[in-house]
Amino acid sequence: MSHSPIRDLVGRSLTPIHEPGGIIDTSETYLSLFDGAAAVGAEAIAGSGVGSDHFAGERILASVLYRDTPKGHEHRLSLAITDRRTALSGWSSISGPMTFNEKRGSVLHAELTGVEVKSSLLSNKITLRHARGALELTFGEANAPLGAFFQAIGSIPPQHRGEPPTPFVTPSEPDPTGASAAAAGLFVEDHEARSMLGQVAASAAQGNLDAAAGQDFVGRVLLAHRTRAGGPGMRDERWISPMSSQDLGHTLVRVFGQPTAHQQPQPGVEMLDFRIDPRRDYLGAAMTALGVASKITFGIGVSPGKAIANVLMKRREVTELRVLFADLPGCCAYRLFGHGVPVEQVDARVAQRIHEVLIASAYPVLARRAAYGWGVAYDALWSNG
Repeated sequence: MSHSPIRDLVGRSLTPIHEPGGIIDTSETYLSLFDGAAAVGAEAIAGSGVGSDHFAGERILASVLYRDTPKGHEHRLSLAITDRRTALSGWSSISGPMTFNEKRGSVLHAELTGVEVKSSLLSNKITLRHARGALELTFGEANAPLGAFFQAIGSIPPQHRGEPPTPFVTPSEPDPTGASAAAAGLFVEDHEARSMLGQVAASAAQGNLDAAAGQDFVGRVLLAHRTRAGGPGMRDERWISPMSSQDLGHTLVRVFGQPTAHQQPQPGVEMLDFRIDPRRDYLGAAMTALGVASKITFGIGVSPGKAIANVLMKRREVTELRVLFADLPGCCAYRLFGHGVPVEQVDARVAQRIHEVLIASAYPVLARRAAYGWGVAYDALWSNG
């Protein structure tokens, strides 16, 4: 793991916290560092509405979850500290003025202009000020170390509050695809990504794959790996997936069923509309089918089997989903809308789960593309075993 001022500051200023709730005080606080921060950090990034810059190698360094369950309701506030910014996302199972549903934001550390820490009987919060406004944080037992951390950022020159970009695809001899270098530079151990990269390198060495196609595939595998390790990514204000746009569209149909409408609002852009029955657990079922529903992919204190069916009955539900998507070099870009606004503004947890399903789906799709090629129809990928 590389060293940088921001990474070293995280290691010096923050220590893991697990503050469980009790009978009277039902709140709990978790602070996690580095690889252990990925699940909650991804929740914060998805709900903030601003995805990670995976092409530059943005990584989650720390995360915090404040969770309260008074009277059977649930309130969640998640925070991600990456190697260049801080992202915040709130969610509550009910609506109302004291809930967390409207809490979200993202601020680059290089743009911080001031940090205010208040700790008293009447106010216990951290305010991050930047040129575009302010972001308020309230994380219970984690407030004190977080406040010290953000105040210490001010001692780092703005240009050094982030890490240099991590190389994406670096072709070299004798591996013009860059697969070997990519495998050596994986952020965390990832057997599926390593296997696909090995398959690309072997195909190129046997003359079955030219360098350009190999580099494209290596880049997609790396993007899949980095989204798994660091949450959903974004480019030019659009979420990104390593799948092709056609594969992403077919994946959405596998998850949500046949769309109610399909349009092409402009050349190269597809739009699918889905009607969502809140009584059905589409996303939990998809994660189970992918074989990852038992893993901690949704953060702490979550039952994937109740992802939509039960938890959301006391708040506005996402019953209409619109997805716009288009191919970009080496990936596809997509936008998620619920009732005409970005899904995270309607329900941050549903937005996170959709991203998680697409991230998890990319692996088997890419593995089959590596085996059968891009010319094979999507349905045929699965009929081949």
